[in-house]
Amino acid sequence: MKPQLLLAVFYVFSMSDSFCEAQLTSEQLRNIQRNQRQIAEYAERLAKAEKSGVSLFGSEPQDNPEVPPDIRKGTIFAKTPPEFEVGDWGHTSQIFEVVSIVSPTELLVLPIYKDAEPMLLRGLNTEKVTDGVEFVLPRAFVILGTYKYMTTSGASKTVLVLDITRANERLKEAVAAADKERLAAEDALYSKWIVENEEVIAKYGGYAKGKVILIRKNDSTAVEVPISSLGKSNQDWVRQDLRRIAEAKAAREKAAKLEKAKRSRAK
Repeated sequence: MKPQLLLAVFYVFSMSDSFCEAQLTSEQLRNIQRNQRQIAEYAERLAKAEKSGVSLFGSEPQDNPEVPPDIRKGTIFAKTPPEFEVGDWGHTSQIFEVVSIVSPTELLVLPIYKDAEPMLLRGLNTEKVTDGVEFVLPRAFVILGTYKYMTTSGASKTVLVLDITRANERLKEAVAAADKERLAAEDALYSKWIVENEEVIAKYGGYAKGKVILIRKNDSTAVEVPISSLGKSNQDWVRQDLRRIAEAKAAREKAAKLEKAKRSRAK
């Protein structure tokens, strides 16, 4: 079960008061108590595994602390182990158990998750590791491909490869892609404005007291110009935007009045 789901379940159960408990059957109460114990046990297990991961492999070096957390999480963070696939990367809060040490830099691990398959963890120093130890990986990784090995029964098995060494490279690619997307989104805000019959590339900054605020692209300066100095299409756009704002404000006020009236009737 994911930690987020466990916390959500715990929240629901913690909201039960004595009145609610009185309405529950003894079996339901036992189920609630059992679930609460499981949540507490998992939380303790997770905390222990997190400490173990840092002790075995160290904390991840922060080459660029300004990287937004959402980017640093990558595509892995929101997935369960059965959903992992080649090309995914990032961090996971999943608990792993060491199945065996393959080499000084490779471990065969098993995610503690229903229907999860073993995986090969590559790129870490394994000298402190022992079979059976549980840990949360404190480092980002990239799933580069697959690895084939022979099981104790003599059968061939193919598993995903979680590579630590390529994570920083992948992070830089993600940051570059995010920056490119951000710049494209910012560029999309700029358009052509006709001011006193001259073309200006700028983005709309608002309207106040008959004047339109434009932020020029070439130097990012904000200028106020009378709406009457704009080209007709620009004037029409500004007036439509003002109408949209007024309509949205009216809708919010109406909803607030209805909610207030509803609360008054409920008293």
